[in-house]
Amino acid sequence: MCSFENMQQFMNSKIHSTKRSMWLTIAIFGLLLVGAGSLFIHNRGMLDDIRAERVSSESILHERNFALQEIRILKNEIARLNEEKSRLIDQSVQDQQNVYQLGRDNKKLTREVSRLHPLEQVLATLEAENKHIATSYTNALQHSKNEEHANERLLAEVSKKENDIIQLSEKLDEYTHRAVLFHTEARRSLGGKTTVHARKTHAMHVEFTLAKGTLPQNAPLYITLTDLTQNIGIVGRELPLTIPVDGENISIQPVALARWEGKGAADRMELDFKLDKNIPAGIYQVDVYSDARYLGGARLRLQ
Repeated sequence: MCSFENMQQFMNSKIHSTKRSMWLTIAIFGLLLVGAGSLFIHNRGMLDDIRAERVSSESILHERNFALQEIRILKNEIARLNEEKSRLIDQSVQDQQNVYQLGRDNKKLTREVSRLHPLEQVLATLEAENKHIATSYTNALQHSKNEEHANERLLAEVSKKENDIIQLSEKLDEYTHRAVLFHTEARRSLGGKTTVHARKTHAMHVEFTLAKGTLPQNAPLYITLTDLTQNIGIVGRELPLTIPVDGENISIQPVALARWEGKGAADRMELDFKLDKNIPAGIYQVDVYSDARYLGGARLRLQ
């Protein structure tokens, strides 16, 4: 009897242990599903932002190609007008020669008429023809002037289109050489949890994206941190240095250094750096430089 009761107690404890393991497994699996869903939503948002930037770049390229096509059409029209102008000038020269020849013929006929007998009707006809030729010549000159004015207007339109292309090229160059999707956040430690409190901030996390090929592999990066509330830079262990940025030498005080490790069609960079001292509450600006250009930055507020 005791043996049966012991066996029954053993089976009951085994069943309870199995149920606890099963519920524990279900809870862990649910936590994994929640984490995977959050990671999927975060990555999907980043992909949507990258697609939006790519669509913006393709739109700018399309506008630039359309403007180039319009300039080619205008240049062809200018060439056609120049040819028409040359033809009219040649025609006017020929008309002048004809007028001169008709004048000589008119004088010759006048002499012959005066020697034979008066032919007033013939003279009137010749005078009418002379007037018609003179009118045709005047109309040709006026048409040539109109064509010159049209040519000047087309040249002005071409100049405007070229300026539009320059502006589009500057926008495209800015997109190509500047970071996008720039994000920064304060953390309690390197790789630790995020925080919005200055007294708990001991590290910074920075993320940004560059167009592929903008920087060579392992290119140096210089990160600065500025307290905008007091308008002072946060000093780290790195020494101040001077770098050329957009053709001008500037002095910066890096709070941290890094190396470019981007890869992929749109290179994404993530870096963390530790703060050597506590910082007060306020608004901070994080900026990233390379050897030859300013890549971008972002602001955050710490309480």
